[in-house]
Amino acid sequence: MRIGRFKVVVTGPTIIEAMLRSLASRVGALNLRTAAPLRTASFSSSVGGEKKRVFNYVAPAGIAEGDLRLGFKPSQVVDAPEEVRRTLSLDNASQAELNKIAIQKAIAAFERFPGDTGSSEVQIAILTQKIKRMTEHFRDHKHDNHSRRGLQTMINKRKSLLKSLRRENLQQFRAVVAALGLRFT
Repeated sequence: MRIGRFKVVVTGPTIIEAMLRSLASRVGALNLRTAAPLRTASFSSSVGGEKKRVFNYVAPAGIAEGDLRLGFKPSQVVDAPEEVRRTLSLDNASQAELNKIAIQKAIAAFERFPGDTGSSEVQIAILTQKIKRMTEHFRDHKHDNHSRRGLQTMINKRKSLLKSLRRENLQQFRAVVAALGLRFT
């Protein structure tokens, strides 16, 4: 197997596991099955004895069974009849509602203050959720070229936001990329 101009010889799973464990000791938490860092990130530094801001992001939570439609909380429907609980469950939600919930969770995970939708990290998280949804869409609809152009536009927008975030604040960039599980070259 070639990686760039170097030839890599893999002799067995034990060598790979040892390499992954050594990488995990340097990187921190690592999923040994996929060799990807776990989706939490925390970065901090100090320059000249002065503490800088600590960025601690966790990847947005997936949609759980306990989540309800229309913004209801499970504690609000405890006393409701079974029919109402079934109606409000996400089993009856449209794909558009599921997309909105995923975007709301991404915003909640990365917002600097309540109601923040304009910061770079929030915009990157929103675009990442939309890109994930579009890639799922293309598994079923391979010839949807109009949406493919929209997907390419979203990818380019996210790339430019990541570039500007990296230029402005490298620690925050690393935390966002690690939390979202992105590769940025």
